[in-house]
Amino acid sequence: MSPRVILKLLGVFIFFWGWGGASFAQADIKVEAQLDKNKVTIGEKITYTLKIIADKDIEVKLPGFGQGLENFAIEDFGQKKRRFLKRVIYEIWYKLSSYQSGSHTIPPSKILYKRKKDKEYKTIYSKPLKVEVKSLLTQKRPFQIKDIYGPLNYPFNWGLALFILTIVLGSIGSGVYFFFRKRKPSSQVKIPPHQQAYKKLELLKSKDYLERGDFKSFYVELSNILRDYIEERFQIKALEMTTEEFFSFLREANYFSPEQKNILKEVFSFSDLVKFAKFSPLRDDAQRSFSSVKNFIDQTKQQISDDNQ
Repeated sequence: MSPRVILKLLGVFIFFWGWGGASFAQADIKVEAQLDKNKVTIGEKITYTLKIIADKDIEVKLPGFGQGLENFAIEDFGQKKRRFLKRVIYEIWYKLSSYQSGSHTIPPSKILYKRKKDKEYKTIYSKPLKVEVKSLLTQKRPFQIKDIYGPLNYPFNWGLALFILTIVLGSIGSGVYFFFRKRKPSSQVKIPPHQQAYKKLELLKSKDYLERGDFKSFYVELSNILRDYIEERFQIKALEMTTEEFFSFLREANYFSPEQKNILKEVFSFSDLVKFAKFSPLRDDAQRSFSSVKNFIDQTKQQISDDNQ
């Protein structure tokens, strides 16, 4: 056997069995989880990688977006798929950070798989990984707080005082004028948030994005409709929040039921995958997201009616 053949066989062996991290394998599929480091300080970024290696005739359902990462802030994420010999390799990675010191555990990720000829899916899990987050505050180097400086003497400026007094009196006069000014009553009736949302959903449906396969435009408009409705209905600045900021707010919010929170997490997570990770969903997935948004509006619309009674 030539040296080149020996090196190739050794490379294949190292690729399948020498990759670092926590892993669990079955005969036709292998799951590996890895952290680039397991001891960090508060706010320091770590990379969590989930790798699935399966035979080419196996269908794999990847875990949901951010599964098991609720105790971490997701700074970035991505996924890729490639083939090697007779196997398919799926790789999902997350850039994470934590602002709570202590020991945290990334729980096992659940992966469903089956051979194409089978009807039932089987389940395989990755192993849990522990992360130690250390505080930046230590007893050896305590912070020293210095006393503030006393007030400084500032020469009185009569010109500036007169200028400020003129502005103040002018503002008071304008306020009094507009307060007592006789204005015509406004005849404009504000459309309730749920009715506005229904009209926007009908308009989105008429654009035929799904028929053209333009999933990115579909999810951009769908997530904006949902954010706009939440902002109008609950007075939450949803349009100004990132997805992770909204998820963090959602964990403490008592506006929504557990079912409604799950709808919001699923729709926004799926939207981010399509918009930023170039994920290509099925048409059925997009229609299910559309129905979930309408269902959420239906449920919270009834709460508006109860408030007005």
